[in-house]
Amino acid sequence: MVKPTPPTAPEAPLRSDPAFSTKAQTFLTWLSGVFYTYVGNAVDYVDERADEALASATTATTQAGAASASATAAANSQTASATSATSAQAAAVAAGAAAGLPSLTGNANKALMVNANELGVAWRLPSNANYQAFTASGTWTKPEGVKLVYVECVGAGGGGANRLESSADRGNGGAGGTYFASFLDASALGATVTVTVGAPGTGGAAGGNNNGSAGGTSSFGSLASAVGGEGGDSTNTGAKAVGGDIKGNNSGNGAGLSIGPQSTYDGGGGGGAGTGGEDGVGGTSKRSGNGGNGSQSEAVPGGNGVAPGGGGGGCKGFISGSTVGIGAGGGAGGRGEVRVWSW
Repeated sequence: MVKPTPPTAPEAPLRSDPAFSTKAQTFLTWLSGVFYTYVGNAVDYVDERADEALASATTATTQAGAASASATAAANSQTASATSATSAQAAAVAAGAAAGLPSLTGNANKALMVNANELGVAWRLPSNANYQAFTASGTWTKPEGVKLVYVECVGAGGGGANRLESSADRGNGGAGGTYFASFLDASALGATVTVTVGAPGTGGAAGGNNNGSAGGTSSFGSLASAVGGEGGDSTNTGAKAVGGDIKGNNSGNGAGLSIGPQSTYDGGGGGGAGTGGEDGVGGTSKRSGNGGNGSQSEAVPGGNGVAPGGGGGGCKGFISGSTVGIGAGGGAGGRGEVRVWSW
């Protein structure tokens, strides 16, 4: 079998590139198609070379056994027998080395592969694709032999606000956490990388005009990070409730939004809580979590954002006549997340 030629990879997508989604899809399609075909052919090629090496070693071992038997039969004294045995052992070791077969000692769980100069074989740990999703902070350990690392970070969602007082007031939803992705050269990474998963923002407490808190930032060392969404604002006195958008701004008319160039990836914003059926529905996201719905209630708080990264829904007290409702509290944001692929 002819040694397979490594394929040329397509251009690695950059997050700042407007065509990131198309290039990322092209790259992933190449990985699952052309690249994996190449890996399969390479494995077959290595298997053939290993079979040849093992066959040579088997022949050498048989010859060494025959030499040892002949030497033992021919020995007429203890000294001659010892000398013949030592010579036979040396011949077996030399024959195995000449065949390119490395020692088995200390090489458990390793695969026999053609070495770098293609003149023999050597034991190596297999290099397999690896994936790990971090839902809590921890440490990523670089697998041996990987060349490329792809990281996705999602910041935690902000909490929704709680609002009381008059019918003109609204409870705003929290913003969804942002999304960031990057390809990294594995050789530039250390043996381990610290992973931080952003903590979810808390909803504004019931019984007062209380803002939601911001969600925490998720990061992969200092190489990739995504900030959390801002908390919902409890000072809105406008005609409409405002949902948190993906960037932490207040932009919406009674609904949580997931807008802008990253709408497919960032966490959905939490819905705002209005009056007279104007409660917002949480924004949606295809790659991160959806936002929680708004609520105008004394018993039901704003909906919690879905992990990772969904913003919490806002809440507003229910007005009954001249009675001021205190609200049941804003919804919490969804936690962050860090996902790591390596090949």
